[in-house]
Amino acid sequence: MITLLCQLISDVRKYVEINRLYLDRGFYHVHLALTLEELDVEFLMRAPQTRKVQQFIDEHDNDTFIAEYEMARSNPPTGRTTVRLVVVPH
Repeated sequence: MITLLCQLISDVRKYVEINRLYLDRGFYHVHLALTLEELDVEFLMRAPQTRKVQQFIDEHDNDTFIAEYEMARSNPPTGRTTVRLVVVPH
């Protein structure tokens, strides 16, 4: 998936400027976020409601907030990156 996305971004950049990618939560992977950062592509992606994400949200007093959040993958291939998590109520 990452190789295909890199090729797609490379091909698209030949014709247009990419300001931002909007991705659904199916793309929520540490290595994909790292790759987009390396390619200097700003992105917006919905985070899945995992236990870790929900715990992070529960630690805050407000229903709406913006905070730095560390995406992490503990299984090989491991990886970590810090992203901005924007939380808004449904």
